[in-house]
Amino acid sequence: MKLHRLIALALLACTLFLACACTPEANSGDPTTPAETTPPADTTPEDTTEEIPPIRETDIVLSKPDASYRIVYKVGLKDEAQRVFNLLTSLDSSYTAGKYTLTVDTATAADGKPEIVIGDTNRPITQAAKATLKSGLYYAIYVENNSIAITSANVLGITKGVDEFLSKLSSREYSVVYDNAEGNVVKQYSDKDPLDLLYNFAKNKKLPVYTIAVSTPTGIKTKTVNEGNPCQNCYSVTKVYCVTAIGMLYDDGKIKMSDTIGDIFKEELEAYGINPMKWKKVTIDHVLRHRAGYDRGFLDIDAEDSTKYKSQDFLYLALSEPLVHNPGTHYQYTDAAYYLISRVVTKLSGQNLDDFLAERLFKHTDCREYAFAKCPYGYPIGATGLYIRSADVAKLGRIYLDNGKYNNKQIISKEWVDIVLKKGYELGSVGGNGYAKGGMRGQRLYINRAKNVAVAWHSYDPNDKTNSLKEYLYNTVF
Repeated sequence: MKLHRLIALALLACTLFLACACTPEANSGDPTTPAETTPPADTTPEDTTEEIPPIRETDIVLSKPDASYRIVYKVGLKDEAQRVFNLLTSLDSSYTAGKYTLTVDTATAADGKPEIVIGDTNRPITQAAKATLKSGLYYAIYVENNSIAITSANVLGITKGVDEFLSKLSSREYSVVYDNAEGNVVKQYSDKDPLDLLYNFAKNKKLPVYTIAVSTPTGIKTKTVNEGNPCQNCYSVTKVYCVTAIGMLYDDGKIKMSDTIGDIFKEELEAYGINPMKWKKVTIDHVLRHRAGYDRGFLDIDAEDSTKYKSQDFLYLALSEPLVHNPGTHYQYTDAAYYLISRVVTKLSGQNLDDFLAERLFKHTDCREYAFAKCPYGYPIGATGLYIRSADVAKLGRIYLDNGKYNNKQIISKEWVDIVLKKGYELGSVGGNGYAKGGMRGQRLYINRAKNVAVAWHSYDPNDKTNSLKEYLYNTVF
């Protein structure tokens, strides 16, 4: 009787194997569509019966001098296993990054050899893989023991992880990250909404953030972490609005980056008794890049008591300040530079900066409300003091992502967008395809051209606690 039962069970197992091996999975041929996966089984031994297709070891084995991978797959998923194998065979010597080698490890068998497990499995998985699966991340890339470990819940995640690794390895990004590592997680990727990730991070860390806004091609969404006034001071993020206004004048043919402050303010300099030759070599480009020649930061109305200034004429203060350094040779960040830019906009357009942007920017982007801090003479400071909603700041990021357009209307030219990002006019590179501008007390505008996403938030953070959110945004969310 026992022999008959064993024979019957064996026949049933063979039948199941043939049926599964001949039936391709629905998503096995489409690398762009995530296959549906079941959560990894509990490591507690299960009552496995013949109806559950076994995990099979295949003859698909990749052996290299520095690594060996055994691909394990659920019956019926051999095509996926072969596709991942083909990806891994592309890892030749041209992708070597110093001492770092690639291991792909979603599960570890008893012998401890790296495996790629395709399909659900009840095998014990590594701690790194467990952390990835529990966190809901699509895939993660870790630096561990001088190697790169890619973990994922399914084969598509492995595929994307390998692609990401190859693209970054060619620029040695991973070796740089490893050498300066703060912990072992290099990159994490998720199918989750980036707004949810940022909101949950800020909320869990109890960060002093008000509202986070994320702009994608499908629209803008916001979440409030802590209640506050709808419009907040974005501090130095205001400078990006000044840069945008200069771009509009550039597109109109009213200004070139080689134009000089001496020429633009010739009459004002003479009225102040200042020799225009002092500013004859200081270009708009120098001022936008904080290289006018100043030796100190000043006209910072957020940190200084402006009522104590020696004059209430801020243009006079900016123009009469000594230029200690040759223009273009010395970087000195100062709000005075962008007060000058605000006044340049007025001089060349005939409108104050706020009125100019109201007509050329805000009405075309449906900004709900905004206000600018002004000097005693009624001119916007330009360097700081724009009170606006986070969602409306994200719209400015969207313009720079969409080559100067908003809702298909050209706000600034693509040429100006390229100039700004190349020159670093306030939107500085933060690695990869990211550009950002920060403001006092934790304000942030961030764009990522590869992901086509803009992020903005307001906060009140005198102790730099939101730096962790910034790093999470740069290094984990994207």
